[in-house]
Amino acid sequence: MNWKKYWDRKAENEDLHLQVGRISKGASIREQEFVTTVSHLVALLQLDKEDHLLDVCCGNGMLGSQLANYCMTVTGVDQSEELIKIAVKNFQSDTHRFFVQQADKLYFKNAQLFDKILLHFSFQYFNYLKGREVIRQMLKVAKPGAIIVISDIPDAAKFNIYCKTFKSQVKYHLRQLLGINIMGKFWKREELEKICAELGVKGEFLEQPSPLPYAWYRFD
Repeated sequence: MNWKKYWDRKAENEDLHLQVGRISKGASIREQEFVTTVSHLVALLQLDKEDHLLDVCCGNGMLGSQLANYCMTVTGVDQSEELIKIAVKNFQSDTHRFFVQQADKLYFKNAQLFDKILLHFSFQYFNYLKGREVIRQMLKVAKPGAIIVISDIPDAAKFNIYCKTFKSQVKYHLRQLLGINIMGKFWKREELEKICAELGVKGEFLEQPSPLPYAWYRFD
């Protein structure tokens, strides 16, 4: 799947939520669900007014613009040039900047390090090897003791809840083999544990509270 082309096309949608795939029950997520998500991430990141936050796979910058109210600066990166253009137009400021970058090739001048790093609703678009590299890159630009949150990860243990019928499961796997599956990868917790062990860090799995729009099949 060419995710860059996919998200560049999604950027043509006028709805900011739909541009970044935030869909609930076939439509753009409700405003209250978005507000709940912001509050959830603020708590997970333990955001502080002195923090410099890196928003990896930031999309159109809408989420980061809300998190910017709780920290000193937000730096958003995404591989989609079209989404970054929207982010710059709508949300860029002296304290909220955007750059076209791939999550597995992070680079900042002067070796900038971040207090908090967020990768939200996007880890499903990486296979095991790329996911490992993305985490390694985030660790590379994290300050000692930084908090890294990878949120809204599709849970392989709940795959049968997401794809309830045999037909839908076959369709998912077929599209995955053909490289046209827009859902992406359902991650096993053991895979993330292995990545953390390989990189010398320890991760913690968190169940999402039910008010979040995707809690029924995702974890943090």
